[in-house]
Amino acid sequence: MSTPTIRQALDAVEKFENEPTPEEAVAQHYEEVQRRNRHLAAKLDEEAISAIEEHFETHLPCFQGSKGNYDQLDAMRRDAHREVCLWLRHIVKKYKKH
Repeated sequence: MSTPTIRQALDAVEKFENEPTPEEAVAQHYEEVQRRNRHLAAKLDEEAISAIEEHFETHLPCFQGSKGNYDQLDAMRRDAHREVCLWLRHIVKKYKKH
């Protein structure tokens, strides 16, 4: 293992000094999430979410699939799709422009 040069050490210190504090990093992440959610809400409406639900059959009980029998993986996927649709509805409702 070689010893770092002075230039490498100074570059490392400069890089460290330019990084945001944990508080700044959290604030930046929060702002980015808000921006993405606003954009998503602007592009989605109830009709689009209903089409997604229909495509993934989220209205069916977990034990009833298109094949008519119980499949654990199918139930897990349907539940996950249902949760995504609920989250999309929440985002649209929260960021809906009045």
